[in-house]
Amino acid sequence: MGMKLGKEKLSLSKKGLLDVNKVVSFFMDVLGYDLNPVKGQDNSYWFSGINGVEALSGPKYYKLIFDNWGVEIDCIGMINAFHMKHWIADDIKVNFINKNHKK
Repeated sequence: MGMKLGKEKLSLSKKGLLDVNKVVSFFMDVLGYDLNPVKGQDNSYWFSGINGVEALSGPKYYKLIFDNWGVEIDCIGMINAFHMKHWIADDIKVNFINKNHKK
């Protein structure tokens, strides 16, 4: 029996007005996520680590799909998608907390 696919959505905009390119740049340049484009799928990236370091133990099939509302996480295993969603949310929160403390 194969594992179920996990799918989670992290909403980042209530109005769907995000600039996808800016969000992808934020994930790569600010959060340090290593994202590799998925061939033939616009705004889809394979997550491979953080700042050149492999950040995952276990399944390494995390696809992040960006749109004007946020990011969808596709992977093997529902619990993996759930954990990845909260990990990304925590990274974003920590970044904003650190940014606000530097002011």
